[in-house]
Amino acid sequence: MLEYLWLLWFPSAPIMIYFFIRALQNHKAYEQKTFNYKKRSAKKIVFQFCSRDAPPVVYQAIKRVHEVCKAVGYTKYQVDLVTDTRVPKKAVKKVNARNVVVPSNYQTKPPVKYKARALQYAVDQRKKRRQANARRWIYLLDEESMVTEQTVRALLQYTSNKDAKPIAEGGIIYPHNFFIHNLFCSIGETLRTYVCYDCVTQMSSGGMPSHMHGSNLLVRADVEAKVGWAHEKVDASEDQRFGWEATLKLGRDLFGWHGGTIEEQPARNIRDFIKQRQRWFVGNVHNLQNAQVPKKKKIILSLRWLTWMAGFPAGLVTFIILLIPQNIPFWMYFFLLFNTFTWLVGYQVGLKLTLKKYELPKYKKFLWHLITLALTPFVGIVETFGVFIAPLQLHNFHRTPTPKSTKLETETLVFSSIVEQPCQEEVIVPLSD
Repeated sequence: MLEYLWLLWFPSAPIMIYFFIRALQNHKAYEQKTFNYKKRSAKKIVFQFCSRDAPPVVYQAIKRVHEVCKAVGYTKYQVDLVTDTRVPKKAVKKVNARNVVVPSNYQTKPPVKYKARALQYAVDQRKKRRQANARRWIYLLDEESMVTEQTVRALLQYTSNKDAKPIAEGGIIYPHNFFIHNLFCSIGETLRTYVCYDCVTQMSSGGMPSHMHGSNLLVRADVEAKVGWAHEKVDASEDQRFGWEATLKLGRDLFGWHGGTIEEQPARNIRDFIKQRQRWFVGNVHNLQNAQVPKKKKIILSLRWLTWMAGFPAGLVTFIILLIPQNIPFWMYFFLLFNTFTWLVGYQVGLKLTLKKYELPKYKKFLWHLITLALTPFVGIVETFGVFIAPLQLHNFHRTPTPKSTKLETETLVFSSIVEQPCQEEVIVPLSD
């Protein structure tokens, strides 16, 4: 039986081939590069950061919004900082933001917890102020999300279109603290960027997206108010649930792709990295159990997560078969080699998008691609381990947000012989295209 361990590679093969096809289809549409909007047609955009206790990094992100909007000449915007605890007035005033504090006794109907609760409170406040209308767009960001000129221009380009779909997303890359945080975590996020090529299709197909990410999410205020964030038994993956409920309440053809890319940071250590994946898994399962979505959608999403889980035993087999000869038919080698190629290329493409934010010489970029190639089998095991053991958390789940570094470091503290102070802050978060 041990000579047939290679069969464990098959369950995870279809999903990697699928992502490879999506990358080929959507690599041009992933990032908006053409801007021909007129400034007078600019809509009101609320840059909304949601943070439990507002660490220092969120103030850096807010400052970046002001700097970028000034650089592109956009003034019709505001910044809201939604928190569970009141932050110092001086700190909020210094960055010219409005602090929306969720009262400790606030509860929704049906009751929800964590981020969904805070997002719903922000919606309720807009309703009270009569600001939940079609003339206003809400741009949802995580506490460490950094916008660029390209981001804001893409938003203005998208919202200037009178036929713009009311819910839209863009891509996310993870260059900040890439060389500072655990190397496995940093490389692991490159696959996450690559997989987002599929998000273009998910948001542009006219149907119900299987998933959405809650950062870099643009929603028209009136639609957000109609859909809301308080849905039965939402504790995680509230972004995915929002997309599902929007389709159920308002019909199809609600989603679009604005093509603005934001920059974030990878998890700091492997423990946070694994817990993050577990949180996604638990949230997806709870949504599948409680959302009234079509069975076909549930089956597709279930198979997708099962194939991700299957990546863990498949990764272990990669090392085991080095010691145990395998009975692999000759004709099967071509399929397995192509599948391996699509798996390896995902990390390489994601890394390329990440390193674009660093002014590295070509030979250093090449060395980083070699390092990533060598570490991919090990990173893949870490990446899938969290999902593989996630079912253990289903009945004992407590959401813990992924901790973020409070400062966006731009100097590498590891592999200094390969990367020597790759860039300064104005390069890693550019203010020009």
